[in-house]
Parts: sequence; structure tokens; C-alpha cells
Amino acid sequence: MQRKRNCGFVPGPKHGIAWARNGVISEECPVSYITAESLCWLEEYAAWTLGGKGSLRQLEARTVDAFLVIEKERWKEEQNGYTHS
Repeated sequence: MQRKRNCGFVPGPKHGIAWARNGVISEECPVSYITAESLCWLEEYAAWTLGGKGSLRQLEARTVDAFLVIEKERWKEEQNGYTHS
């Protein structure tokens, strides 16, 4: 399955497009590009969202910036008819 998705951690040549959306393509599974720091921000964002999206004033500036990027991308997805569960 990992070879079929062109996961970045699988050695060897990649074959074709693994993922495409809205003019962005990747020959590797995008999950291979998520860093530990990015994953942490995604988890913090999920907790912040479930907690009712409280004040951002007590968060570090980099965390707020990450949340704003996620919010912007989420909004664009929703405008294109994609839903999130």
C-alpha cells in the first residue's frame, strides 16, 4: 500500500501522481511531508476547535500563525465544496 501511495519513506523511484487538488500535485503521498512540528500544530488546532476556538492571545505567535494558515486553507476547501468531518 505504501508503494502504491508513493510514500516518501519508501526507497526507490516514484511512479506518477499520488495526490492532486486545486492545481497542486505531488508525486509522493503528502503525509510524507508533515513534520513533527506541523503535526503538533494540527493536533493543537483540533483541540482549540473542539474547545470552542477561544482567545488566541495566550498562544505563541507561531502557533497563532499556524492556526490562521489552517483556517484559511479550511475556508478555501469549504468554498470548493469539500466537507470536513
